[in-house]
Amino acid sequence: MRFASIFATIVLACASGSALADTITIRSDSWYPYNGKPGAKPEGYMIEAARAIAKANGHTIDYRLLDWDASIAQVTSGNVDCLVGATRDDAPGLVFPKQSWGKSNNVMFVLAENPWTFKGIPSLKGQRLVVISGYAYGDTLDAYIKSAAKGSVLSIANNRNSLTLAIQQIVTKKGTVMVEDSNVAFAKFAQMDMIGRFRVAGEADSPSDVYIACTPASGKGKKYAEMFDAGLTALRKSGELKKILARHGLQDWAGR
Repeated sequence: MRFASIFATIVLACASGSALADTITIRSDSWYPYNGKPGAKPEGYMIEAARAIAKANGHTIDYRLLDWDASIAQVTSGNVDCLVGATRDDAPGLVFPKQSWGKSNNVMFVLAENPWTFKGIPSLKGQRLVVISGYAYGDTLDAYIKSAAKGSVLSIANNRNSLTLAIQQIVTKKGTVMVEDSNVAFAKFAQMDMIGRFRVAGEADSPSDVYIACTPASGKGKKYAEMFDAGLTALRKSGELKKILARHGLQDWAGR
């Protein structure tokens, strides 16, 4: 069955369907391969999937980059419809779909020649951890970051160059350990021609579900969350999700 035919069913059956075409606004900071530069090829699998689902339901996506904290604030207030790449800890007040849109695995990175290995919070003693302000890294690590002794954590201001700046702190040895999503970090290392300069020194926490989350300020948020939920199921069933993920070198996090 052709992809368009499957989605024709969703347009008619999905509870979130609308007779009027909407322009759904999505904002986030760049977090490739989840979401990258608007209009790039590839653009990030979450954006590509969202565009496919919106189109199948007669809508369009207005996707732009915005600093992370500002993105959460804009979606929370209703000025923007949805946010991509969010965990439930990042933005608990937003409307989340029932199924996740991926898995984020935060790991510890050090320079390749650094023998240090992460063995829980006590092993961070004597290290300077580089993090990005406003990001959630899991309850245990978040608590450590909040209570750490002065000089033990280097927090990078949240902006569109945050990850690049974080990496530079390790390269210049102003920090010794960086925590970041493994998919995002390796994509950035490749972009900066730094593959081989870093190694994984351990997992920071168990993988977390990431979502496209929508505004709680109006009924649109619930409608769009339900639409994206139904649409993701259809993308997976048709095989189109597998194709989208393959363009980014990824596999289905649900193991299908």
